[in-house]
Amino acid sequence: MSNWDPFAKVQRLKKANPTRPFDSKQERLPPGQYLTEKFPILHYGGVPKFDPQTWDFKIWGLVEKPIRLSWGEFVKLPTIEVITDIHCVTRWSKFDTKWRGVPWHWVMETAQPKPEAQYIPHLYFWKSAKWLRGIEFMSTDRAGFWEGYGYHMHGDPWRSERFAE
Repeated sequence: MSNWDPFAKVQRLKKANPTRPFDSKQERLPPGQYLTEKFPILHYGGVPKFDPQTWDFKIWGLVEKPIRLSWGEFVKLPTIEVITDIHCVTRWSKFDTKWRGVPWHWVMETAQPKPEAQYIPHLYFWKSAKWLRGIEFMSTDRAGFWEGYGYHMHGDPWRSERFAE
């Protein structure tokens, strides 16, 4: 693991002065973002090793039917492809990015969230959860790793919610 300090990174990003003024004609590009054709790879810490024999994915918390899937079970789930724009807290955006994944309705129908389940972490690509291993349904919101270093709790790119006040 490097000596990179996530708190220092937040402080540098807060001082950044984006040069692109907001243009309402650019409806796909949030204020303060710049467009890239590349796919920047940014992460903190090491990259976990993948072992298909021990890997699992969990859906837990306030659900009627908690789920734990092995890699073999996970790759057999139904998938869909979507094309979407992505916006990173470090101010880059990439349009028309193709993703493949398990449809959300499968999660909802299979896990059956309880009525008191009001929160799941969302807007992941705004602060980017990588190497996702599960989804927790919760009754209250709570801060995660990046929020502890000064990032905004919600992180809506259209409201420029990069950092906590």
